[in-house]
Amino acid sequence: MYSERKVHEVDCEITSFCNLTCVLCERYHRVVKSKEKIPIKHWTVDDINWLAKEGIVNEVYWALSGGVSDPMGNPNFIDIVDALLSHNAKMVYISTNATLGTEETWKNIAMLTNKLGGTKIRFVVAIDGSHQDVNEKYRIGSNYEIIERNLNIFKQYKGRGGWQFIQFGHNIEDVMYTKRKAQEYGFHFYIHNTRKINDVLKVTEEVKQHISQDTYNETHSKLKQAIAPKQTTKQTKHIEKQIKERLNNPKGFDCMHVNERKTIAITYNFEMWPCCYHYRLNREDDMKEFFNNYSNDWNNIKKHGVAKVFEHPYFTEHIPAVLRKEEYIRTCFHKCGKNV
Repeated sequence: MYSERKVHEVDCEITSFCNLTCVLCERYHRVVKSKEKIPIKHWTVDDINWLAKEGIVNEVYWALSGGVSDPMGNPNFIDIVDALLSHNAKMVYISTNATLGTEETWKNIAMLTNKLGGTKIRFVVAIDGSHQDVNEKYRIGSNYEIIERNLNIFKQYKGRGGWQFIQFGHNIEDVMYTKRKAQEYGFHFYIHNTRKINDVLKVTEEVKQHISQDTYNETHSKLKQAIAPKQTTKQTKHIEKQIKERLNNPKGFDCMHVNERKTIAITYNFEMWPCCYHYRLNREDDMKEFFNNYSNDWNNIKKHGVAKVFEHPYFTEHIPAVLRKEEYIRTCFHKCGKNV
């Protein structure tokens, strides 16, 4: 069903490092909530060259964002972007909190975007306020003086990029001020609304009606324990409604792994997943037993190669079964229903 030759988009972490702890981010869940110590690892140009030989760079869209990291936290950042372009990546998308990278790095990325922005590079700064007090409420640990230093360099060298503003209750009155600042620095400003769906689902009779009895019996008790106590009545009704809409959708899921995007996601330590939403699955209580059946390195592409990981039952059996609604993976039901 899957082949490395069909990959159209790679979402990846080229480093494990980030200096912030944004509360909706994967890093926050692992470092702050779960007290996990994430080792510092950086990709190199050699890694990109190897991935190119594996057949997933040429004419492929590469998104450098990261579940636990910021791509500009990699000291090899510019060299990696250059390597991707030299291997004919279709587009290199970069998202950064704008607090990392040397002055030389910002000069170089500005010059690259000036030359290739809109055709081969899309560069986005994620800043949620016009000044320190507002921005750091979500982007904990950010330093606005450093942000403005970097943006001034970017402007000086005529960089081209976007400014993503995540709208919360605390910064809604700062939207126009931030938009004005973004325009002063030469950025295209756009608003990204926060997710309105909780990260947990309530197992309901609607779910039971749309997946097999065996699957329901196996997962029901664990899922119910994991999620039921965390919802208010209003949240529960909202989630139940959305589950019902998704499961009643005859087309099932709008899965970015199998639709026209055909994504894969690669972590800083070379774990390959169908998409970035799966990064944390093997750490979630209701999925630990499922992944205990696999070896620790089952999806490590450096050890097995991209093609071999694609042949693993997770890709060839379980994901297709979820899309047929014969198995239940909470992330797939939660994130990728077409009606949401």
